[in-house]
Amino acid sequence: MKQENECLTCGKCCNYVTVALDEPSDYDDWNQLFWYLHHEKVFVYIDHDGDWFVEFKTKCEQTMSDGRCAVYSERPEVCRDHEADDCENNNCESPYLELFANVDELKEYMQKKEIDLEMTKD
Repeated sequence: MKQENECLTCGKCCNYVTVALDEPSDYDDWNQLFWYLHHEKVFVYIDHDGDWFVEFKTKCEQTMSDGRCAVYSERPEVCRDHEADDCENNNCESPYLELFANVDELKEYMQKKEIDLEMTKD
């Protein structure tokens, strides 16, 4: 039998921050992605809908050692809106269609997609 609220001690979604990005279309956009990827624990990915994101692997300071939220009753709206159906524990499909952990992986993708690595600035 499943626990009524499996979120209470899971905390997986409390270990990263993901921000939506516009699909890169020019030199400055790609350069911004390179900059993100030069940082530790920062990833860029494309989801199964073709949307682009930057993901920061950083734990929420309000996550207690048992996985529960220290500010659960006052947690931010983004936390309240995160559905259990979207949880990594309940969804077998990886959220990543393409995952880039470093600049070399992104450059490989650009080459595969025939995107000019030497784009000139406007």
